[in-house]
Amino acid sequence: MEVSKLVEIAETVRNSGKADPQIIQQTILKLCRGRFLSVVNLASLLNRSPRGLRNRFVKPLIEEGLLERRFPQQPNHEQQAYRTREP
Repeated sequence: MEVSKLVEIAETVRNSGKADPQIIQQTILKLCRGRFLSVVNLASLLNRSPRGLRNRFVKPLIEEGLLERRFPQQPNHEQQAYRTREP
């Protein structure tokens, strides 16, 4: 998928100073559907800090089983990325 498509998906969150956490969560899941994205990629697309995204959204989504890690046995892998788990 083109970067422009990803930016389009992220636009609502990207352009809002304070977005509803549920909208951010849903946007992350849309962005990660069918592809692995790193926290740095997500932060860039959503115009948010990587640390904040990881702590407030990515970790809880993993714990809920909605996101999966590219390297599940190594949570701190330098090339760690996430994608939406398909039911």
